[in-house]
Amino acid sequence: MEYDLADNPRFPSRAPMLLFSERQIRLKALEKYGSSEGVQTELDKRQAARDKRKLKKEQAVTDRKAALVAALQAKGLTLRFDSKLCTAFITNNAEALSLPDTVDTMYRMHAIYRHSNIEELWEDARESGYWADRDEVEWDAYANFKSAKNDYDALSDEVKAVMEKCSCGLPIALQGKTAQSKRQKTKSATHDVNAILS
Repeated sequence: MEYDLADNPRFPSRAPMLLFSERQIRLKALEKYGSSEGVQTELDKRQAARDKRKLKKEQAVTDRKAALVAALQAKGLTLRFDSKLCTAFITNNAEALSLPDTVDTMYRMHAIYRHSNIEELWEDARESGYWADRDEVEWDAYANFKSAKNDYDALSDEVKAVMEKCSCGLPIALQGKTAQSKRQKTKSATHDVNAILS
């Protein structure tokens, strides 16, 4: 069949489109399926297949969402619709993690931003003039959280009972001991060097 070449308007860097005559397409379809009724039967068959694939995909999304919600609730967390991580898992896109990894990451982020001294660490970074990336600060904050969690676990049940709890079961006021971060070590090392030189 004859065709014309045309640039792809949506993806200019890709191969050009092949434009066929609509009349030629109709004639080819009649030749292949025998009649207008045969063509319509094929179109209906393909539409039914598309509908089936769509329903299957929607059901998979529903199932993955339900599994994620249940796994998060087991950790005392709720589904965050503004979370790219949760959206990636539900839609099963290329960036999606496994269910356990998704839940563990959500728990870690919750611990960092609700139960650690991350604000203190950011303030420390600003005051010291030390450039710190987000991953480094979050790493320090999570280390502080784990230290505080160990202290909390060592408390008696009577003390734990009177503490106001977060949905995850940990006390809202839980704050980690400030671990010596990389920027603090750098600042300390600089002070030691200056002391020696003086």
